[in-house]
Amino acid sequence: MKNSRRKGNDNRSNSRHNSPSANATNGNHVHVRMNVGYDDDVQVREILGFIRAKSKISKNIIGNISMRNTETYLEVPKNSVTNMMSKLNGVKMGTKKIQMDIPKNLPQSVTRKKNSRRRGA
Repeated sequence: MKNSRRKGNDNRSNSRHNSPSANATNGNHVHVRMNVGYDDDVQVREILGFIRAKSKISKNIIGNISMRNTETYLEVPKNSVTNMMSKLNGVKMGTKKIQMDIPKNLPQSVTRKKNSRRRGA
């Protein structure tokens, strides 16, 4: 884990769009929440590498990634969620024990489409 710690509020996010097909609105993907974020001194690429190494899934399967201060949201195909979560829940990433779930409610910045604009912006 890196020491390049970001500071700020939980409204800031870092998103990555992997491919046009990685779109939660098409009904084939779900958002998964992971209990690791900026406050844990990790970067999106480290999370992606960890997921790929531990669950043996392709990096092309994961869609948008939205990192917050204390958690990260991932877009994952429905048919890969159970496998990924079963292989990662309880595994340590550095000193942190990973917990993943499917949240009932998502922050607005996670659900907003990449090209949408905020009012007044």
